Amino acid sequence: MVKVNVSATVFAAIAVLSVGAAAAQEEASERDPGRAGSPFAYTEDGKQVFLTGYFERFAPQTATDMLRNVPGFQIREGDERRGFGQGGYNVLINGARVSGKSNNPISILSQTSAEAVVRIEIVDGATLGISGLSGQVANVILDQEKTTGNWEYRPQFRKGLASRLLNGSVSVSGKSNDVTYTLGLANNSFRNGAWGDEFVTNAASERLERRYEEVEPKGEEPELTVTLGHKSAAGNEANFNMKLGLFDFESSVFSENYPLMPAGPLELRRFTEAEDAWNSEFGADYALDFLGGRLKLIGFNYRENSEYWQSVASHEGDIYLGGDRYEQETYEGESILRGEQSWDYGEGRSFELAGEIAYNFVDNEAALYMVAEDGSRMEIDFGGADSKVEERRGEVSATYNFPLGEKLALQSSLAVEYSELEQSGELANKRTFTRPKGFVSATYHLGEKTELRGRVEREVGQLDFFAFTSSINLETENGQVGNTELVPQQSWIYEAAIERTFDDESKVTLSIIHEEIEDIVQQVPIGDGDGPGNVPSATSTRLQLNGTQMLTNYGVKGGEITYDLRVRDSEIADPFTGAIRRLNDQTKWFYRFEYRHDIPDTDYAYGASIEDFELSPVYRRSQISQFSQSKPTVEIYAEHKDFFGATAQVYVFNILNYTEDFTRDLYAGSRADSAFLVREAREWAFNPIVGVNLSGTF
Repeated sequence: MVKVNVSATVFAAIAVLSVGAAAAQEEASERDPGRAGSPFAYTEDGKQVFLTGYFERFAPQTATDMLRNVPGFQIREGDERRGFGQGGYNVLINGARVSGKSNNPISILSQTSAEAVVRIEIVDGATLGISGLSGQVANVILDQEKTTGNWEYRPQFRKGLASRLLNGSVSVSGKSNDVTYTLGLANNSFRNGAWGDEFVTNAASERLERRYEEVEPKGEEPELTVTLGHKSAAGNEANFNMKLGLFDFESSVFSENYPLMPAGPLELRRFTEAEDAWNSEFGADYALDFLGGRLKLIGFNYRENSEYWQSVASHEGDIYLGGDRYEQETYEGESILRGEQSWDYGEGRSFELAGEIAYNFVDNEAALYMVAEDGSRMEIDFGGADSKVEERRGEVSATYNFPLGEKLALQSSLAVEYSELEQSGELANKRTFTRPKGFVSATYHLGEKTELRGRVEREVGQLDFFAFTSSINLETENGQVGNTELVPQQSWIYEAAIERTFDDESKVTLSIIHEEIEDIVQQVPIGDGDGPGNVPSATSTRLQLNGTQMLTNYGVKGGEITYDLRVRDSEIADPFTGAIRRLNDQTKWFYRFEYRHDIPDTDYAYGASIEDFELSPVYRRSQISQFSQSKPTVEIYAEHKDFFGATAQVYVFNILNYTEDFTRDLYAGSRADSAFLVREAREWAFNPIVGVNLSGTF
């Protein structure tokens, strides 16, 4: 283990860069590409257009670097979407949606040189003829005529833990024989850890036990990605993307347990877990003129195989108290075929007919063992662990885009979905469902720089197939009973937003989203235990304010503040007690502010961010748990944008040194009619994290 104390060194480096930046600012000219009236940002035909010159002061290395600096734009992820018909990432590449999930547009753009970007357009989803996209959508226009390469190296250091030294990526993109390509190799290495006390108290707040714990998860996640594209002279377009990945994870939790009431001998407990997995993803699409319109065919296939295990063992001095081991092997996958036939009638009017078929499955086997001191094992039977869950699904949809005058644009979609859920193995079951879904969204241009948006949607949710099978968590001593009667949740979603862009390119968006949810999946009583199940109804409402404030007009040329504030309320009848409460583990409020200053006519930048949140508790049959952190997360950084031809950023994360706090209240039986037993309360510290991000092109 490499243990280093680099905080002082990093703070010194930041101080040196900041002093240099301040000195450079005194000599800087009036040039500021992000100032009001910039020729690099303008509005045209209802689109906000950002040319590459707008991002010059950020010295971007990749297309993603540019995208993340579009004022007021937030990337919306969509890996868990149901097929391709229900939205996904709000990012397009050359006007098209990427036919991938984990190999998504953000990962592709992060491997694409900034030199390949022509412009970035911000448009409203209601003006596009693409199913499921709403709100702000970024269309990144690329021209990959020139071969370029990108690299990034992201080491990280923390006192008391092994250093993260193998996190980085390298990619090359360009064009050969009319085929554009992007090849990438990356490793998402991680080294985490925390330590601290946990106390067990009774109803009288008397301490019964003290536990000192140390946890250290670590892993490697290498992946190879390939993206290819071709456009023929006749206008036919073909795209292919692939990702091959490995996941190697291990973690250990070491506990020293000191009984206090009554006092007793020290007990040592070690929990370990590990996972070895591989995954593959292939996506392809082909578009051509057909029947007076445009036909696009999409194919997608994902597979993952995982071997996972947990073990726990306890000792009292040299005396072995016992141990357990849980093993699980899972094979899962998803396959999708989709066809989209669209017609563009001009002046913002378009019509699309689409059909999609999909096959999802999870094949799971698990076993629980009691482990003797000599390592011999005896299997403990628990039902519902060995099972295969399959879903066969088909849907058809029609989407129509049409303007009503010069200021109002509407998009409507109507779809119907048929799905068949089948479970084999110990808990065999088979059911079918037919569900309507669709949406109506509208955009109204209140003025040249003010936009109103609204959306009403009927959505069908995606089930977690692991909820159908039973499982064990040896660390928390919890079990989950599988539920073969789960059905996908359905929601009515109502959304309204107002967006204002200012002359200096500042932008602010205020939105409210309300959901009326049917058959929501929460923890429910199952036999003598609990597990995931459907609750008839719930509601959730979120208010969000986000944007970017340029500071040029306030005397700070090249300065900006980005912000994101959210508050959320929800209601559900507790399945165990009937009381009205919030949904499990939901963000009640969240805020993030970031200040960044790119000093004009210099290679220096610096900044800081602060964020905090509060979550609702997780309610189970005989326990209530709550995760929180003691202080806001604060990060400071300094950046040199021409460090021997590369960009170098030095940062310190968690400078307030917050603790990760967790409480769990345990009851003798069901919370509805059983006495409170004990509370487990812990505070885990993990020290400030210091790191360097180096990136460049070749």
